[in-house]
Amino acid sequence: MLNLANLRSTSQYWKTRAVVDRYRRYVVSQAKANLTRGRIVRGKKASYKATSKLHGSIKGYIDKKQKRSIKGKFTGGSELPSLTFEMNNYGKFVDEGVKGSSSTYRESMLSKNKFRGGKQTVPVGPIRKWLKVKGLDERLAFVISRSIYQKGIRASHFFTKPLEKRSKTFKKAYHKAVADDIAKNFANHVVTDKPATPTYTLEKEAIGGEATFEIAELIRDYNTHTEAYNTGAVWVETSLNDFTISAVNTVYLATEGYTLYKDGIQHNGNSWQTDYCMLPEDTDGNYRLTGANLISSKFQVLVNSESSFTYSYTTTNTSGITSAATVIVPTSLSSEMIKTYPMSNTFNRYDFNLDGEIFTVYRDKFDCHKYNNDDTLAASYLSGLARPITLHYINKFGAKNTFNFTLKHTEEISSSSDTFNRNVMNYSALNSGNGLHASRKRLTGSKQSFTINTDYIKEYYVKQLEELILSEYVWASIPHISTNLLPVNLQEKKIEKKNHLNDGLLQYTFNIVTASEYINTVR
Repeated sequence: MLNLANLRSTSQYWKTRAVVDRYRRYVVSQAKANLTRGRIVRGKKASYKATSKLHGSIKGYIDKKQKRSIKGKFTGGSELPSLTFEMNNYGKFVDEGVKGSSSTYRESMLSKNKFRGGKQTVPVGPIRKWLKVKGLDERLAFVISRSIYQKGIRASHFFTKPLEKRSKTFKKAYHKAVADDIAKNFANHVVTDKPATPTYTLEKEAIGGEATFEIAELIRDYNTHTEAYNTGAVWVETSLNDFTISAVNTVYLATEGYTLYKDGIQHNGNSWQTDYCMLPEDTDGNYRLTGANLISSKFQVLVNSESSFTYSYTTTNTSGITSAATVIVPTSLSSEMIKTYPMSNTFNRYDFNLDGEIFTVYRDKFDCHKYNNDDTLAASYLSGLARPITLHYINKFGAKNTFNFTLKHTEEISSSSDTFNRNVMNYSALNSGNGLHASRKRLTGSKQSFTINTDYIKEYYVKQLEELILSEYVWASIPHISTNLLPVNLQEKKIEKKNHLNDGLLQYTFNIVTASEYINTVR
């Protein structure tokens, strides 16, 4: 884990500060040297005294706000060292020059600086002082002043030249130094000792003796759903500590489900631990599955997440014969805490007794109506025409549920592409009639989609269709395509909740598209 707090301190950027400081010292020293270097007056090098104030005012700073007017500023960012320069205000006129009123020095043509005011001269006071230092007649001040106004001031670029001369090499060195410093700081703040189990510490001040912690978002990253009917759940151990209570450890079984706002944080207004059947209830407090010949509808049952206990179930076949009770003793903290039960056309119902909680799961049989008997249905199995499409999805309880679409379905293959032109000229024959495509199609995508239809269903199945619409994980069993479950995406973004009073017979149509390209384009 990276300690960002330490990285925000410029004291951590040692290489960066060294590069910035080296560039700062170079610009300042060269700017000062340029004020006197090469300046000739009456055949001799100019005296340093004439530029002593400007010379002494040139300074460069790291991590300091700019105070005076100057050209040139470099900022590395809010967390990185910044570089600024300052000098006396008239330094920019010496550096950039000033445009004259008539004939302007070529070096100053691009300067934005110009003399202001209505007077046709520049102030003569500073000129007299300069003449005095040079030992010249001070009466020449007015003539020189007027000449300067007309011709302007020649740009010296004493500051701009060293600033720009090494700017490219400075920026390259700067970026490399920043990268080196970040790498060093990152290495110093990475936790390499990965714990055997992920551990999080949450702290909150209790208000009125109560505090609420939301841990769902921390847990869901460790819960993975696949096409296989595994548990789809993880074990979570919490440890509560405060000033008055010693550590209290509790183990929970967590599934990636959800509740509606009106339900609150618990399912159906009951404890999560007592919602043993992981299906929505019908109006009679029972549970329902859609069924079809040759197809097994599957549902999942939460056994117990705290301790081992014995439970049993009986089955009733299509002839009304009830089996002897099957007794199971699940192992605590194992995958057996969530059991998957297939209900084929052999059974009509399951009756469960889980730790005194009794409930029944019914199977409503819907067959494909295109064929009259099961023999014809079985004979056309291989073609897939008589096989319904079954959707497998993760419902609100975080369990995998099935829904059979037994009426007709249609299949569609779509593609997206662009074209490009290529030279296919046969130069030996000097013609292009060689059977090749000069304009070539390039496939950019391909999808397989299906339109599927439910049978005429009971009103209580609308709850399952609602959960199907809201599910983030959907797979399809399409017999003539694959024997495996195919990941698909449901295209519908809404569902109209029909009822028998308004709509009579209830039937729904959905569109699904495979969650992968039809042509394998993975390279």
